Amino acid sequence: MEAGETIKAMSEFLDTHYKEELLKRVAEGKEFLALSFSQLAEFDPALAQELLDNPEETIKAAELAISQMELARRVKRFRVRIIELPEGTGKGVEMMIRDIRSKHLKKLMMIRGLVRRKTDVRPEVTSTRFECPSCGSITAILQLETVFREPMRCSCGRKGHFKLVSKELVDAQKIVLEEAPEDLEGGEQPKRMDIILKDDLVSPLSDRRTNPGSKIIVVGVLKDYPHMLPGGIKSTRFELFFEANNFTPLEEDYTQITITDEEEAKIRDLAQDPQVYDRLIASIAPSIYGHDKVKEALILQLFGGVHKERGDGVMSRGDIHMLLVGDPGAGKCLHGDSKVMLSSGEIVPIRSIADGSGAEQQSADLSLPSLSFTGAMGIQHSQRVWKREAETLLRIRTRTGKRLLVTEDHPLFISVDGYVAAVGARELGRGDRIATPRRIPVRGEPQVLPAFRPRLANNSRKHRYPTVVDEKLALLLGYLAGDGYVAYSKTSGWVSLTNNDEDVLASFQQLMLLLFGALTTRRASHSEKSAQEAYLTARPMVDYLAARFPELMGGSARKSVPSLILKSPDAVLAAFVRGLFECDGHVNVRKRQVEFSTISRELAETLHLALLRFGIVSLLKTKRKCATNTTAKRMVTSYDLIISGSFVQQYTSQIGFVSQRKSLRLALLQHSNHNTNIDLVPGVNYLLKRIRTELGLTQSQMGLPRPSYAHYEQNNRLPSTVALRKIVHS
Repeated sequence: MEAGETIKAMSEFLDTHYKEELLKRVAEGKEFLALSFSQLAEFDPALAQELLDNPEETIKAAELAISQMELARRVKRFRVRIIELPEGTGKGVEMMIRDIRSKHLKKLMMIRGLVRRKTDVRPEVTSTRFECPSCGSITAILQLETVFREPMRCSCGRKGHFKLVSKELVDAQKIVLEEAPEDLEGGEQPKRMDIILKDDLVSPLSDRRTNPGSKIIVVGVLKDYPHMLPGGIKSTRFELFFEANNFTPLEEDYTQITITDEEEAKIRDLAQDPQVYDRLIASIAPSIYGHDKVKEALILQLFGGVHKERGDGVMSRGDIHMLLVGDPGAGKCLHGDSKVMLSSGEIVPIRSIADGSGAEQQSADLSLPSLSFTGAMGIQHSQRVWKREAETLLRIRTRTGKRLLVTEDHPLFISVDGYVAAVGARELGRGDRIATPRRIPVRGEPQVLPAFRPRLANNSRKHRYPTVVDEKLALLLGYLAGDGYVAYSKTSGWVSLTNNDEDVLASFQQLMLLLFGALTTRRASHSEKSAQEAYLTARPMVDYLAARFPELMGGSARKSVPSLILKSPDAVLAAFVRGLFECDGHVNVRKRQVEFSTISRELAETLHLALLRFGIVSLLKTKRKCATNTTAKRMVTSYDLIISGSFVQQYTSQIGFVSQRKSLRLALLQHSNHNTNIDLVPGVNYLLKRIRTELGLTQSQMGLPRPSYAHYEQNNRLPSTVALRKIVHS
């Protein structure tokens, strides 16, 4: 649609539906108009589609049409705000932030979420006028981009500095919108988008409606700007932001609440209740057991006080400020070497999160999996990080092999009559059971690698170098982390895999050819052994692996899971584990378990955590044994991971093996009975009995054989999660 046609069509629409509204707003001094999209679609469907496809030009046409109308006074610019777009992600207009792609640039869209952060309102330049020092001519420049623009040259031919004569400013503010938890599935991590608000959208009334925590719907246009590299160089990667045209709060504030007669009567009845104070306290987070003082403080903060004027004329505000006093170290008080998994999937020492020492660190962008008071895992945002020295630390080791070094007040979760409660580490003793995650809701994201430009000698063979961490590359890296060897020689570099399984060696050689275009050579690794070695000499390939996957360099004791693998989707991580277990893993049919052994403590502990992404709880054990990869008989510390019980089925369905030999042995375990005694739930015997009694059921009606269920009520045995599910479903 041509610009002239768009302005004409908008003039007809505004004159038909909004003439009186415009006159009213001009009289009130309000220089913005809320334009209904549904009304526009009924009046002219083609014009409504033009608004969706070319929103900036169409909205500008509407504003020009208003400026040409006969109003009570001339308005320099009347802002048009779009309302009543069709809601719902299936309508084509509303989008989840995670679903936004490059094809949506410059389109009119609608997104919803929670306001996480907001900046102060600051002026922004929209247009400028420059004067040429040579001829005095004036050049007007519209500032439509994020970078301030100046004239390149004057009509008289002069280049260089121009004098800024005038500029037009508008109020602007940036907020960060995050997807609401109720819009997510399972353990999905909420995505964020920067939103730019301007003009009347940052007025004092509007500003109060975009405070952090507010839930809003934003209508606007998706835009981009280049990511700047060090030195002011523009990157080929672009960042996205959302320029808002309008927003609508999804929750009422006090100025919008209308109390009905029935509600007023209920409020007055509550006011006569002598127990109303206790009832209000109990209404705060009723699903969370205890914490009565915290709930009381929240009620006092929510209600506030009464505005008072004293006899001497001094005014007292009704605001109440509550100070909740407690140990500032009552959060995650771990030793600096303790490993934590971030929401990206990366596993890092907690000391790397905070810089410096002894001071509080803001960490609003840090999110990580966390255990709630209901026992469910989810992604939470860390507000602050403390790095300080502790007087006393306690060493805790769990039956599954997890090691903790914590302060005495560090909270750990236990089960108390069916409720999840936090207790300090000093209150625990040997044999006590604590809650640990069975599955960590981290999925990772595809990892793109920077382009690699090798330094080639004249006689070097050219290879390809992958730019994406996919399942094929992950499987190859798993082989190298297991029985592989990556190192520099005096004149070149060495990449090899030593194994005695033909399926594994063939898979390795095929992957090297497919991913790198590299041909490998076979040879016997040792005259007295059946293992063979597939190898390649290429220094550029070692350069590539060392730069992107440094965790594979060095000896076997220093290897670990590459950070880029941990941050990748589950399918990529599964491929890496498959290759690694194919080399150093073993299926023990007699003990009905999958075993993995390594002399790298870092690798074992990282795998121990990473397997929880697949719902696999493993045992980590340490023992001394004789090294098998050297002729010298020396003792080394071995770290063994053991997967048993129902978790073998999880491993089979989500990871598995490459070789036919191990796959067949793994299949034998699928037909055996599983009885894992590490996946148990304590402290529910009284709860089971109370529920059964209230429902009027017998022990035989609880979904399990009566003798088994009787043991659970008598607390002679602890039920597994599988047994509890059967009880619930019965």
